[in-house]
Amino acid sequence: FGKTNVPELGYSGVGHNPVFETTRNPWNLAMTPGGSSAGSGASVACGVTPMAIGSDGGGSIRIPSAHCGLFGIKASMGRVPLYPGCRDPAYPGVSSWASLECIGPMTRTVEDAALMLSVISGPDPR
Repeated sequence: FGKTNVPELGYSGVGHNPVFETTRNPWNLAMTPGGSSAGSGASVACGVTPMAIGSDGGGSIRIPSAHCGLFGIKASMGRVPLYPGCRDPAYPGVSSWASLECIGPMTRTVEDAALMLSVISGPDPR
């Protein structure tokens, strides 16, 4: 287990935040690994982990996957449940992000992405 880097507030096209060093693309250290799942993408691409979960509301699975040569799947809305666990039922939709965000896998192979998606998919009890 480990901790990856994420842009401040999880919202950026590059892997920079003011607290930690900028995340670099493992294929070219002068380049970015992409957006808010930049640390996840970089860690999978360089073999630190075989797979990672990303959250995508504006490209945060797709952009790091493309930049790092990975397979990323932004699952269809509702395919991977967002509730319960990451939402406060007392304040549904308070950030408006829940209507855009989808969870999906980031892996080095299509087979691993399909396997991971089959594991994390399931019903959303709402």
